Amino acid sequence: MVRRRAIPTRRELRVKEVLETGANTLAVCCPFCLNMLSDALAHEDPDARVLDMAELLAEKLPPLKASNASRRSQSEKNRKDQKP
Repeated sequence: MVRRRAIPTRRELRVKEVLETGANTLAVCCPFCLNMLSDALAHEDPDARVLDMAELLAEKLPPLKASNASRRSQSEKNRKDQKP
């Protein structure tokens, strides 16, 4: 006979809370939470994404333009030339 837990686990509670929000992307700052929620949500809602906060922010950054990169390298050259 298999006994079921009367008290839900932390993982079960968090997944329930996430699914109730209706969000399709969840951002976390804790590596433990990232692993726990990624695994749990993969079973409950395969379309849901769990990202580290840095990953989410990186997605929203504009791409680096080649002109900015060349300006930066040119300014670095100028600084090097100015040193005695």
